Amino acid sequence: MFQKWEVEDKVGTLKIVIHCTKMLNDIFTPKFYTHKFLVICDILDNFSRIVYMRIYKLAFSTETGIDFKDIVPNYVNQTARDICSNWVYKCSCIRELLPRM
Repeated sequence: MFQKWEVEDKVGTLKIVIHCTKMLNDIFTPKFYTHKFLVICDILDNFSRIVYMRIYKLAFSTETGIDFKDIVPNYVNQTARDICSNWVYKCSCIRELLPRM
């Protein structure tokens, strides 16, 4: 996943995340489902961090050390807002993810 992200293949990265969430539908091995769920949650957590850091860098390219709770929508530029909206829409279209939340 990180290799695809670093070569600017955002679609490929999203495809990996979708594939991982589809693996959550496989319940034929209940003995390993808990472990699989935890590994996939770790992958999704890493994915959310790299997307967050991308949007953060776009929004606050000159400033560093801004805490998440101190972010005010007026300080975020329009490009970062648009990219954030696109990622929210893309992730909300993953049908396998929302029922697991």
